[in-house]
Amino acid sequence: MTTLNRNASLVPEAEGSAAQRAIAYVPAAFDASSAVEILVHLHGHNIGQRQRSAKTSAPGTVRDVLLDKIASQVVASGRRMIVLLPQGTPSSGFGPTSFSDFDIGKFIDEALAALVTAGVFSAKPGVGPVVLSGHSGGGGALSVLLSQQGTPRIPATTEAEFLYEAINGTNELATQTAFLTGKLNAALAAIKAAADDAAKSAYLATSFRFAGFYDSEYYVPFYTQLKHALDAWFAQHAAALGGTKSAAYTTLRAQYAIFNPSPPVAHDEQVGHDHLLTSLRMLP
Repeated sequence: MTTLNRNASLVPEAEGSAAQRAIAYVPAAFDASSAVEILVHLHGHNIGQRQRSAKTSAPGTVRDVLLDKIASQVVASGRRMIVLLPQGTPSSGFGPTSFSDFDIGKFIDEALAALVTAGVFSAKPGVGPVVLSGHSGGGGALSVLLSQQGTPRIPATTEAEFLYEAINGTNELATQTAFLTGKLNAALAAIKAAADDAAKSAYLATSFRFAGFYDSEYYVPFYTQLKHALDAWFAQHAAALGGTKSAAYTTLRAQYAIFNPSPPVAHDEQVGHDHLLTSLRMLP
């Protein structure tokens, strides 16, 4: 696969090479005869999905099961979804040579082909809606790709982005603000062009979703500033959407959600504390 841990030999905390590795979750009795929904989740600055060695506090465990609890949350959501977890570097690098050359579309294609080779599928299924997810430094990797002109390495079928304490600085904040504002502007144009309320509802039924979660002190300013930017956009365009009590306004507003959990949730538990499940329930 295109994912490559360039520092694989420098991570004694984990067992085995991470080079060109990924984890795939495929539900039992999965029907791959039609296009499938795919979740791609990028881990943060840690050893990622590799099995931990005896030098760690939990030898023999892997993060996606112990902390992120990804499979159980996808099962609980009831979605017909394949989950792909690329193994990156300890600094959240997922491309062959740099942060900017990780092609998510190519990664999905190669991962599905690998599942055919492994006998999971008899033929490679088509790719339907794609959900992008990142925790901590994984959000930095996504921001690099989102900042590229035309986002050539982001699948055109991307339906949502989930960020779990994954806006790590002012540059990433600016990228996410511009990206989400662009999505909202496109939604506004589509709603304005809709012939009637039924057409608006049909569009909004499958329009883009965003969920962001934060709690740790470091992430508070970035997520609160993003929330203020989203609030300002909706205040500016409320009338064009039909007013704050209109179906178009309330539906679109609910599709861009930022959560500050109470009681507090630790940084490494942001995905596994049912936050992925909450995010998945926002999808069409």
